[in-house]
Amino acid sequence: MGARRFAEKAKRMQTLQQIMQIKAGDPTVGAHMSGKLIAKIFSEELDEQALFGENIAVFEQAETQKAAMDAEADMQEDLEIKAEQGL
Repeated sequence: MGARRFAEKAKRMQTLQQIMQIKAGDPTVGAHMSGKLIAKIFSEELDEQALFGENIAVFEQAETQKAAMDAEADMQEDLEIKAEQGL
């Protein structure tokens, strides 16, 4: 019973991966497929609810951009301090 369930889950995951490849590879088909729903199904299949979040990639990209901007500001500040010290 457990082996059958594992095989069914593995088959569903393989099908989802194929769907993602189709979506990514053919924009004419991908335009009609919900990326949000596919992500939600993946998170449910993997039993990883934290994997899916509404527009999570937007927030993560903003977080990364802020970190890059903070690092650049820190570097600029260091350069200014060194210039003032004549280094």
